[in-house]
Amino acid sequence: MIIGTRIRYERQRLGLTLEELGNKIGVSKQCLSGWEHGRNMPDVFALNTLAEVCRIEIKDFLTGLPDENGALHKKLIDSPTLHLTEKETQLIHKLRTLSPERRKAVETLFGIRDKK
Repeated sequence: MIIGTRIRYERQRLGLTLEELGNKIGVSKQCLSGWEHGRNMPDVFALNTLAEVCRIEIKDFLTGLPDENGALHKKLIDSPTLHLTEKETQLIHKLRTLSPERRKAVETLFGIRDKK
């Protein structure tokens, strides 16, 4: 899942759709989606092409995600939230800082309120 998460991260960092990145590396958007979701894995040639397009090294696909300063967080490799996008992680952190009243409102809005 590390490779797929990093592929999605790099694609989003570049502002590309699945189709756009797929066209740049010569695969279908369905193939690329499969990589991102961990259903299958790119071969070494595809990883090399991805690395060139993303302007990173192949090994970066194996080491986790960079933080806001560009440093890699190797601890993300074992993180249970590895499958979350950066935006999803930001939303979770924001939710945790809300007042109880606002958190209740957000949970109600999304239909995830505990039935107590």
